Amino acid sequence: MDICILRLQGALMSFGGPVTSKSHRPTRAFPQLSMITGLLANALGYDQSEFDRHDRLQERIMYAVREDVVGEEITDYQTVRLNPEDRPQDPNPRRLEMQRQGWTTWSAVDERNKDGENARRIVSERDYWAGSKYTIALHVEDADQDQIMEVLRRPARPLFIGRKCCLPSAPIARFVMEAPSPEAALRSEKSFFEDTSPRARIWYESKEGKPITDRRDWKNQIHVGQRYIVRDRLSGDAAPGD
Repeated sequence: MDICILRLQGALMSFGGPVTSKSHRPTRAFPQLSMITGLLANALGYDQSEFDRHDRLQERIMYAVREDVVGEEITDYQTVRLNPEDRPQDPNPRRLEMQRQGWTTWSAVDERNKDGENARRIVSERDYWAGSKYTIALHVEDADQDQIMEVLRRPARPLFIGRKCCLPSAPIARFVMEAPSPEAALRSEKSFFEDTSPRARIWYESKEGKPITDRRDWKNQIHVGQRYIVRDRLSGDAAPGD
């Protein structure tokens, strides 16, 4: 099958999952299915209210992950006042405009706080990976993989890795290769980069793996169900506890 080889690298990355506390947002060790779905949906220009489209896309995704460079887990303490009407008015018209506007597409602007729902102060701790590099072997069923790569090269909206503050520092879409499976693609030297560790950790879906919950119910904004994931290494001993 055709496999898209993607590269995730940036100053910060975060791979969330089920959240048990409003004040603490953890990160998992590797990109979750919901994050890969969101990345593609963002590139394709899906609206967040298009729950069914997100669900259908999520069901078509096959992927595996390789951790080429191990990063450091850090925690960011945040206090944010989100309602611009509560803060002093900036005399600079351009800065004032940016306070009221969010992310843009090629031709549209996302207005912040249109309904006043964020008129409050939020305090939270958020975990990130700093300095990590990951390779993703991706296959989207019933899709032209070259078109998937083109969408990632020219996304409908700016791409980020887990959270909007986590911007990629290098192109995400790299190349398409032939392999029997996403796991096989990551074990092939054709997918290696100069900094790929010979004992890099890999994660892939298999009935022999352990259960995780990373499939998103997009309408209710929660993680549900289970997938079975094997954690291994390119070479050497397996990594059951990683």
